Amino acid sequence: MADETAMLNESYDSFELQVTETATLTTVDETAMLNKECDGVERHVSETATLIKEYDGIKRQLTPLIDYDGIQVQAIDGQVASVLHEINIRQTLLNQTQKADTHMQKRVHRNKNPRFLHYLVCNRAVKVECLKEELQQLETVVQTLLIKLSFDSAKLSRLQQQQKEAHAIMNKKLQMQGQSRQLFNQVVDCQPPTQTLKRLRAQEWKERSLLATEQIFLEAIGNSVQQVQQGLSLFQEAEYLFRRAESINERAKNVYADICDEAVGSDFGSDSSERSWLFGLAEERDLQRQHDKKKYQANGVAIQAFQIIEPGFSAFPFKARARFPQLCASIGQGDAILWHAGSFGTAKNDIRYDILGCQIEGNARVVGQCASMTSQQLKLMVAVQDAAAINVHQLQAGIQNLEQQIIDERNNIFNGMRSAVTASPAA
Repeated sequence: MADETAMLNESYDSFELQVTETATLTTVDETAMLNKECDGVERHVSETATLIKEYDGIKRQLTPLIDYDGIQVQAIDGQVASVLHEINIRQTLLNQTQKADTHMQKRVHRNKNPRFLHYLVCNRAVKVECLKEELQQLETVVQTLLIKLSFDSAKLSRLQQQQKEAHAIMNKKLQMQGQSRQLFNQVVDCQPPTQTLKRLRAQEWKERSLLATEQIFLEAIGNSVQQVQQGLSLFQEAEYLFRRAESINERAKNVYADICDEAVGSDFGSDSSERSWLFGLAEERDLQRQHDKKKYQANGVAIQAFQIIEPGFSAFPFKARARFPQLCASIGQGDAILWHAGSFGTAKNDIRYDILGCQIEGNARVVGQCASMTSQQLKLMVAVQDAAAINVHQLQAGIQNLEQQIIDERNNIFNGMRSAVTASPAA
């Protein structure tokens, strides 16, 4: 019994020792982990403080350049270009004047030292004096141009030096601005995003996705509108051609009536009457050819209009009908337009011309009705397009607002880190 008690006591002591050792090891590990985390936090704060310090230094360097922008650089570039243009003009004028001066010197020499036919020149001495005066004027112009070119060259040199310095300053400003943005992003991106920033980014992504869909929708409407506009233009052209054919047909009827009157006249058979009748017949045939040409051309244009308009109505987005039911109620009634096309007079009728003009007038009336219906539906389609465009503009404005809010929130995060680093003892 005493042995069992001793063994139990020994086992208990051993267990208690193991527990104590385990607790000690756990405490040591936790302390090490805490120390490691503290070192990481201190190192992160130190790195952030270094970045913010570098950022503030660049901002101080940018302060004197805050009012220096691209307008000043463009102004200097404009001055340099203007002086270069002036120099080119004066250099061209100088070359021409020097060429004239050389030619004038030769003329003076020839007349002052005559050879062959120059002896025959009347008042040669007076002419030589006149040529010398012209030569003197040319030399004066050359000297004046040389002085002005020298002045302009010096001015150009000064402006080019200023231009070089201005571009150097502008490049330095842009470089420092890029560095400051990079440092700003490093400071902000190494921080966990706030709930506000997460919400703004999610909303921005949603709005951009919706904008992409709306832009595709607007483009589809625009394609349909473009096709219908082209078809309407062709309808109007066909109506004009039919009206021209109708006018020619009226002239042909009048000529035909005159021919008939001459055929039954009392003097028919005489030379003058026969010539008049032949001329009238030739004119009638020419008008018939013009009439047929205009009529066939009008039929072709009208058929082309139908072929363009039908796919335009078919491609009109169904989404637009669901979103704007009132505006789209009558859009795409291409069947009604095509039904009107069935009332066209055939272009293959074997007739010399339409004596009554009913066929041409009917075709012109039908095309006019098609153009009127297409114009009404086009107005509705344009109204839908305008409504969709307004929606796109609103989405774009909303995205710009979200972008500004995101910028403001990132500025708040940066300023908060700057305040925390400034208040930190390590700073």
